[in-house]
Amino acid sequence: MSSGVDPSRVAIVPLGVDTRRFHPNVGPADLGDAAPGYRFLFVGGLARRKGADLLLHAYQNAFTRFDDVTLVIKDFGPGGPYPADEVSAWADQLAVDPAAPRVVRLTGAMAEEDLPGLYTACDCLVHPYRAEAFGLTMIEAMACGRLVVAPDHGAARDFMDPETAMLVAAQRHEIPVLTDSEGRSIAGPPVYHEITVPDLVAALRGAAADPAAGRLIGARAAAAVAAHPWSRTAAVAAERIHALLDEAAPSQWRAAA
Repeated sequence: MSSGVDPSRVAIVPLGVDTRRFHPNVGPADLGDAAPGYRFLFVGGLARRKGADLLLHAYQNAFTRFDDVTLVIKDFGPGGPYPADEVSAWADQLAVDPAAPRVVRLTGAMAEEDLPGLYTACDCLVHPYRAEAFGLTMIEAMACGRLVVAPDHGAARDFMDPETAMLVAAQRHEIPVLTDSEGRSIAGPPVYHEITVPDLVAALRGAAADPAAGRLIGARAAAAVAAHPWSRTAAVAAERIHALLDEAAPSQWRAAA
């Protein structure tokens, strides 16, 4: 309603997760000796919208080279949908800096069937997005029984709560824009929610300090997201399509049916 759209005309078709592929018993990928200790994981584009800059900043503030932690970053690499920018260059710099906390970049192509093993090879997925449509990586990591650190607003709240994830407070911000890219008026300024770096630092340190607690949360997460299979997505989509067809059909068609 705040966006100027009649709520009765809005239907949410959620995404889902294939628990036959993503589950806690998937064999972990071999990350070798380059990623010792507690492993944080980021999967996705190194974009500001996804909070990659917040993660790098917080990780640098939370740990040193002497801490037994590693941040594993799996992005799309060259040719992906997100063009390389200063965040990507920052991640590259950290990965080769012997004085920085450990960062491992995985930029090469990864077969789809290998992704579940990347989740189970790590301890905690961190996804501090500013704006996200759904966040498949979060629900996939949960299905694999992994702790997820995410904002307490937006997409994450569609399938997680404080019992199944580590939710971090996020502040609301407005972008002072009243027209779109083509000059058309919009109902109000776009909104995003942002985690502060100190709060994210506290979350990262808390996760690494108590892996057992994270495993318990991950176990609850895996059980919870079993209720979000792709079959549910298909059912919701089919229901909405039938509703739209009924609305569009002439009254005499509906009466004959």
